[in-house]
Amino acid sequence: MKSNEQIVHDLLGADADSAVEYLYDAYGSVVFGLCSKMLKTQEDAQDATQDVFIKVWKNWNRYDQDQGSVFNWLMVITRRTVYDQLRSIRSRSERRSVLQHKHKDAIEEPLAVESLDLKSHVHALKSEYAELIDLLYIAGHTQAEASKLLKIPLGTVKSRSRRALDMLREIYVGSELKSVLLALSSLILSLWLS
Repeated sequence: MKSNEQIVHDLLGADADSAVEYLYDAYGSVVFGLCSKMLKTQEDAQDATQDVFIKVWKNWNRYDQDQGSVFNWLMVITRRTVYDQLRSIRSRSERRSVLQHKHKDAIEEPLAVESLDLKSHVHALKSEYAELIDLLYIAGHTQAEASKLLKIPLGTVKSRSRRALDMLREIYVGSELKSVLLALSSLILSLWLS
């Protein structure tokens, strides 16, 4: 009876698909077990296991029997893949933490809209701007709907709404209402992206 090493050596001479299929059948559970021990979630372990066998498939011709056993070669690839995944997870976690921290700093307390006297400031704008802000943010219409209702081009709706929000921002610049500025900025950004 042939050993795993001899079978893999014979398969490597044939094609990568057969060799990887054999390696997966012979060592898939071992690779998954190692990935599971090193990674926190089963999903991450499954992803890492898949990555290992993709790397084996892409690099099957690099295996050198004189350098060590197939099992050791597979374990080196597994460890490197898991370390790469751990670095990736850590990096994602750090980015998420930074974003959450920025978001937490930006909105420390909920802001009572009544305390802003926003309605009176909106109605103090020119009627063309006030009517547009009412349609978009109070009535909840889209820019396209506002364009049809007001019988003006969509581009005009976009530029007027942006200008109206800029005017409202100028009203609040002198105040210490950081949350208002952030809210207005996000409204402008949403308008710009829509």
